Amino acid sequence: MRAWQMMRRLARPGLAGAIALLHAVIAGSYILLSDAALSWFVADPGQRQALELAKGLAFVAVTSLLLFLGLRAGWRQLARARSRLQLALEGHGILWEVDFASGRIWLSPEATGLLGLDAAAYEALLASGRWSDLVHADDLAGLELALDRTRILDEPFHQLFRMRHRDGHYLWLKSEGRVRRDRKGVARAMTGMALDVTRLIETQARLRRVSRFDLLTGLPNRDEFLRLLAARLAPDGERGGWLLRLDVIRFREINSELGFAAGDEVLRQLARRLLDAAGPQALVSRLPADEFAIYTSDPPDELAASDFAARLAKKLRAPLDLSGRVLQVECRIGLCVFPRDARSPQELLAAAGLALSEMPRGSAGIRYYDSGMDMRFRARIERLDALRHALERRQILLHFQPVISLVDGAVLGFEALVRWQIDDDTLLPPGEFLPLAEERGLLEEITAFVLSDACREAAAWPDGIFVAVNVSPSLLGGSWLIQAVDAALSGSGLAPGRLTLEVTETALPDDIAAAASCLGKMRARGIGVAIDDFGTGYSSFLTLQSLPASRLKIDRQFIAGLGENATARAIVGAIIDLSRALALEVTGEGVETAAQETALREAGCASAQGYRFARPLAAVDTKAFIYNHQRKP
Repeated sequence: MRAWQMMRRLARPGLAGAIALLHAVIAGSYILLSDAALSWFVADPGQRQALELAKGLAFVAVTSLLLFLGLRAGWRQLARARSRLQLALEGHGILWEVDFASGRIWLSPEATGLLGLDAAAYEALLASGRWSDLVHADDLAGLELALDRTRILDEPFHQLFRMRHRDGHYLWLKSEGRVRRDRKGVARAMTGMALDVTRLIETQARLRRVSRFDLLTGLPNRDEFLRLLAARLAPDGERGGWLLRLDVIRFREINSELGFAAGDEVLRQLARRLLDAAGPQALVSRLPADEFAIYTSDPPDELAASDFAARLAKKLRAPLDLSGRVLQVECRIGLCVFPRDARSPQELLAAAGLALSEMPRGSAGIRYYDSGMDMRFRARIERLDALRHALERRQILLHFQPVISLVDGAVLGFEALVRWQIDDDTLLPPGEFLPLAEERGLLEEITAFVLSDACREAAAWPDGIFVAVNVSPSLLGGSWLIQAVDAALSGSGLAPGRLTLEVTETALPDDIAAAASCLGKMRARGIGVAIDDFGTGYSSFLTLQSLPASRLKIDRQFIAGLGENATARAIVGAIIDLSRALALEVTGEGVETAAQETALREAGCASAQGYRFARPLAAVDTKAFIYNHQRKP
């Protein structure tokens, strides 16, 4: 059993072990079939002699064959190892040896290709032993120390260093080696391999730069800016400074109208202008999207800082040349003071961001941070948190304002108006929470609820009475709104012809084509499309030409002037005539007086809504209003 276990252990190394095992089996068989054993089977001496000769020849042949196979396997393994080593060294590395007695170094011939040496230079290097002349001065001391520690302390040798190529540039080499000792344990030499890892080091450097700098502008990114700013700020806060945070007004429109390549070029040119205007001592960074940040300690006081921000804004307003196309952009700037407003880099950036966020998105200007912004921001966050739970708590609800026929006084439909009931005494209109919902990604959820609830309420009204739902223009660019409308109609059973979607003319998106496509699919389903606040946009007629509208709603500012303003009467009359020519229904909004109602009716307007007829009603009151209103004499 022990012999068998020993043979199994010998067989583990692979082919050589297998050959040794096979040889042992054959040799054992030969011993068992010795001459004495053959006498049991062969009695004739002549036959036994012949068999012994044949047995001996067979043993010699088999043994020779096994030895040949073993040697050939070893040769092949050696050849593969040499091939792999050669492949590793060709153009990528060298073998080396250091003789401790003489201090001479030997480099393998691969050094000629790696270091750009010709044969003469290679021989001269070997003869002189001055390999250290090729090592970068900053790396030489560390390399020699590592060699000494390996020789004296027998520590593993792993070193990264640079060697000079013949043309003058340096290569990064990663080297490993071991000490060769004599029988007494004295270190005689060290042998090792050095591989060229220049590309790897350069790639790592590029990756580090990518992680710290913006690829488009070359400016530090947000994380690197905060790191540099932390090193710049005085711990005691004695030396003041200013942080400016700015963004480009209507940058999204530039990308949409001119393309992303033009938008990238705008950012590159603005970055160069910021660097030039801020001066060499300032920190300039590109934050995500179209935002930049600048920190400077040069302005001595607040007045000087204001002048600096104004000069910066003026420089940025100068026309940009985009491959022959002249473009002018403007920025808004939020500004805060160190250490008065904040003491850490993160707090400074946040304070300037708060100042920026309190400015109207589409207007240029400069805004200083003040402590009240924190309170307003916290209140906004608290309101946002409450808004997230408002749907779950059934605090988002609908009121309905009736649309009345000016011909016979019948109820034609209702406009669904969303409200947020914070408590028993507080009911917020949409203008106070929908912008926040859109900013925080809650608009789709609220819109889906409004569509579903409005369609369900309308399904309980008499046939022919429609419900109108306002939709944000930001939802017109994709397929989500179509899916939400289909779900609301199928879930309520409301006929598509009894639903109208209202879009505000002045808030229509820049991509009119996408909005027209979405609304066209709605019209194909039989759903109405109303243009709200018509007449206030600068491109009203273009809007009519582009969008598949079925109804126009005259803006309330024109209605307010009826009866006393000839211009308002002329505009209202023109809109009504235009609607009639285009076979569109028309509704007057914000009707509050009998005189306005009469003027609209005389002008030929078919319907109206406003406090003259009813304030917005709770859902439970709509059926009673329909019943009572239609039975008036």
